Amino acid sequence: MKRTILVRGVDEGAYRRAKAAAALKGVPIGSAVSEALEEWARGSDTAAIDREARADREFVRRSWGRLRAHRGKVAVVQGGRLRGVFDDQASAREFSSQFDVALLFTVDAPPAKKVLEIGAEMAL
Repeated sequence: MKRTILVRGVDEGAYRRAKAAAALKGVPIGSAVSEALEEWARGSDTAAIDREARADREFVRRSWGRLRAHRGKVAVVQGGRLRGVFDDQASAREFSSQFDVALLFTVDAPPAKKVLEIGAEMAL
């Protein structure tokens, strides 16, 4: 499955070198980035992040009836708990930056596109 992502804070020089190397090999840059992400993830312990994400999704599933009271607002779930409800994505993102892993979503508004954002300060 392919996904469109936005990654902030990528070094411009590193991106140009990767794009040139991918072109020389005849590989789309998306494929090269996917390969690099897979290789990096194999060397990292992502089990804790996976557990956190599962707990957050489970909280949303169990609590959907209560969460719907915040229709149109942006919810931040972290550690299997509702941490805050905000009027806009920017405020929710600013608040959630204090956590290593957090789930942000607009209650009862399906996203136009899926975005995976990995912060530069995230340490595994």
